[in-house]
Amino acid sequence: MFTCMRFSTAMLFVAVALTAPSVVVAGEGGLALGPALILVRDVPPGRPFTLHEAAKVRFHLVNNSAEAGEFEVVCSLPIDAGMRSHEIGYEAPPQAAWFSLDKRVVTLEAGARVEIDLKVDIPDLPEHFNRHWMVYVDAGRVQRAGIGATLRLRARVMVETRVQAGIGEALARTGMIGIDPGTVVMHPAGAVWSGEARMRNNSSQAAIYDVLRLDQAIPADQADKRARYFDHASLAERTPWGQAVEGSVTLAPGEERVIRFTTAPGVAVLPTAPMEEVMFVARRAADGADLQRCRELAGRFYDHAGLVRLRYAGQPSGAATAP
Repeated sequence: MFTCMRFSTAMLFVAVALTAPSVVVAGEGGLALGPALILVRDVPPGRPFTLHEAAKVRFHLVNNSAEAGEFEVVCSLPIDAGMRSHEIGYEAPPQAAWFSLDKRVVTLEAGARVEIDLKVDIPDLPEHFNRHWMVYVDAGRVQRAGIGATLRLRARVMVETRVQAGIGEALARTGMIGIDPGTVVMHPAGAVWSGEARMRNNSSQAAIYDVLRLDQAIPADQADKRARYFDHASLAERTPWGQAVEGSVTLAPGEERVIRFTTAPGVAVLPTAPMEEVMFVARRAADGADLQRCRELAGRFYDHAGLVRLRYAGQPSGAATAP
């Protein structure tokens, strides 16, 4: 279940959703870290903030063992260049230093608990808008020389930076798949709704990209994984409306293309409040690719994926709607 908390001032507006009371636990009666996963949306580059400032949320580390211990907590980035080990549509940010914790090493007595705040400080550059990043918060006992590997816990933070259309040349510096903007506003046009975004192949080789809906990428029996992409889990349960006009496109290195989204004729889209859908622009794995670093979606293997949100504005009384 997701809970949405918002913090608002004249300078900052950030939405935070978390799985509560989900925690990561190391062994029976061992260390516990939570929340296990947090979604932070509308992060403004150039405006530092902490989770506690934005939404009164902190990570908590609990020593459930019978012995006191010294523990360390650090921010780290996914090292897998593909998307096997983290959420579809997210990638590692360029710098781990943009994410820091107010405590690095703590001593906890048996049964003791400590709260740890996460600070986010992303530089204000055009290529840092419209991004979907994954950051890890790792915790474990302090490693001593001569002692073997110790079990470590891992919580995940899904970071979505502020949407900004028209980032121009910066699209070439926005990861393997550049998308502008990150959220497409869908407008009614006759019997359907429509919207569009630009995408760019930032890799060094030609590739085929498929545009997949959330229900195509994540099976219905994995409702918890679908819910992670939204402020409110109920949004993940709704019947999908959107589709790409072209389900697949081939792009040369550095080539750009406009992706057009629409709703199928006859699909009733009647939002009384703003509604969202999640779409993925997924790059097919090339022949000979290491499938251990890829993910299978809808019967094909993909090595990278970008995320696009479709937003349907709530309609005033008497406004045109789809049939």
